[in-house]
Amino acid sequence: MMKTFFVLVITLLIISSVHHANANSSAVPLISTFEAACMESSGSQEFIKKWVNKEHFEAVNGSDARKLYAGTTEAGYAWFKQTGTAILIVAIRPAVNACAVFSDKAPQSEVMEYIENKLPQEFAERWPTLIKIKDDAREGEFGLRRGRVIALGTSTQPVSVMITAIANELPGGPYQATIQAVFSNPQK
Repeated sequence: MMKTFFVLVITLLIISSVHHANANSSAVPLISTFEAACMESSGSQEFIKKWVNKEHFEAVNGSDARKLYAGTTEAGYAWFKQTGTAILIVAIRPAVNACAVFSDKAPQSEVMEYIENKLPQEFAERWPTLIKIKDDAREGEFGLRRGRVIALGTSTQPVSVMITAIANELPGGPYQATIQAVFSNPQK
């Protein structure tokens, strides 16, 4: 009986430490914010605005800064928040029905793994069709800059989504990684 208890305690400690290590990954804030603000919105700007308010994000002030994240029109919106490990920015790009999340720290390998494998699996029930559109890699000021574009959809739902991820090998500049969702027929 005591031996069984001891094995159970050790197993729980191992599971807990693995979960804790994953939760501290620096891509986790980017990914969880993207899923909560963008993917759950199905393109609804009102949903995103309520979400950033509820999560205590602050408005990005200044048109140049806002345009960097929200696009070149004045109609875009952007908010930021300092987390324990990163600065996150959530942006609405109304001209293209897009929601984007930026992070100043997010490992390139984790962002690409998420886009290529985890995101399609997590949303397979909602959007079972996966199309890999474009992969790109270029050397830049912050090391290798990788980009991935995928589309998720189904013939039975009116909304499909194109996901773009860009991640630099090294931190620096206005962001290290971004994930954007562009929705067809966004929800109002």
